[in-house]
Amino acid sequence: MIGRSPFLSFVLSLVALSVALPTSARAQQIEITRNDDAEAQVEEAPPAEPEGAVQIAPSEEDRERARGLFGEAVEHAQNEEWDIARDKFREAYEIIPNETILVNLAGAQIETGRYVEGVASYRLFLDTVTDGPLARLRRSAEQAIEEYEAKIANVTINLANVADGDVLRVDDQEVAASATQELPLNPGDHRLDVQRDGASAAFSEVTLAEGETRVIDIELPVAQQVTVPTPRETANQEFIEINSRRDDEERTSDGGGAPVGLIIGISAGVLVAAGAVVAVLLLTRDDEGGTEPPFQDGNWGVLEVP
Repeated sequence: MIGRSPFLSFVLSLVALSVALPTSARAQQIEITRNDDAEAQVEEAPPAEPEGAVQIAPSEEDRERARGLFGEAVEHAQNEEWDIARDKFREAYEIIPNETILVNLAGAQIETGRYVEGVASYRLFLDTVTDGPLARLRRSAEQAIEEYEAKIANVTINLANVADGDVLRVDDQEVAASATQELPLNPGDHRLDVQRDGASAAFSEVTLAEGETRVIDIELPVAQQVTVPTPRETANQEFIEINSRRDDEERTSDGGGAPVGLIIGISAGVLVAAGAVVAVLLLTRDDEGGTEPPFQDGNWGVLEVP
């Protein structure tokens, strides 16, 4: 279990089980009840607004919901149920981004080992609160940042063969996938998953210690290169395909096999050759100048062509 930070103990000693959240964007009043049942009324200055910004006051329904969530979060925090407290503080802050909720959210994030998020929340608190009653917490917030920022692990991720469109997911967070990038991560177990075309292409599972610095190499398969043909290449390919189909159609219309002209030529040549052989067989000469059949007594005679 992560020990309670002195800063969070100090904050919780002031927070009430029920808090009257601001009812106006211009005049905010928070009622804080001490644990010893003493009550204190504190006026809080509204957050600084960017020039030209339009401030939209939360509805009464939103204020009531945020009050309920904040009260539940405080109760869970006092019972050291930090995961539930953190989630309820965060939900309340999303409804009404109030500095009192923010500083408690930061403490709950630290208590659950979310050092990256907790330090970021403390920094936002310092950027937002520069004066007023809550300014007395600035020094404690600065000390918390110094203490817990040193516990954050720093990771350098090298992706080999990364391609356009690849997505890197660190646990449940999506970050940009580049060849080399540095990320602050909380101590503990993490899964680094590189997705390509909606599926996991490569991943790495790591366990990081507090304040650790580590280099993680992940090798991806080489992405297949898709070549887009030029208009001229496309036209040439279409020409080749058209001629190929035309040749196939001509062969089909002729019943297959060799073209008709070639068949006729071959047939004529065979007939001529056959006639020559018959003539040779039938018209062999004898020694006395006459003709006689070449076959005698069952044997072939010598063929002589005149």
